[in-house]
Amino acid sequence: FNFFKRLMVFSLIIVVILAAIETVSGSYFYHSTIEFYDGSTADMDEKLFSGASDLFRAKAIFLGPLTMSAFMIGVSIIFRKDVFILLLALCGGVFAVSRATMFFVTFLIFLNSLIYLTKSPKKIFLYLLLFFALLSYVFISADHVVDRLVDGIQFDGASATNSARLYFWFSGISEFLEYDLTNLFFGDAGRFWREYNN
Repeated sequence: FNFFKRLMVFSLIIVVILAAIETVSGSYFYHSTIEFYDGSTADMDEKLFSGASDLFRAKAIFLGPLTMSAFMIGVSIIFRKDVFILLLALCGGVFAVSRATMFFVTFLIFLNSLIYLTKSPKKIFLYLLLFFALLSYVFISADHVVDRLVDGIQFDGASATNSARLYFWFSGISEFLEYDLTNLFFGDAGRFWREYNN
């Protein structure tokens, strides 16, 4: 298990460094093309992942920024007590401009701050200093990250992506409720995509 944990930390460091390089250069190290069951293709490039907001989202070694974000969240859960790992994961979330990662890792950092506050005041000071330094960077030099975070909590119809997300969530729930018993256990790969083109 220790080898696995060391490998994850090593991978996290490499991924964050690569994501930083991608963010600075504004381009990916590699592009992939996927083919759908109907024969159509999609290029997995910067334009695809920027979405409606036209911002750059780093992906490092992963297929896309959401996969990178899932890795950051997974590492954060496994190393939830390690301050520096959480800060690296938060950096990865900032480079991927992933709201879920930024919210989740910030929540873990906040919980750890409360725990360390009672155990080690010196450690909490260093912890909070690093955390606020990272937040200062985000708020000062990364306007698009702040805009994306604010956009992530607007469900009043002002955000086109959140309106679409709500539509897909409710469509997914209703689709799930309409499944027969066999599909509930074994699934129906591609049905949601055929019905809703997502």
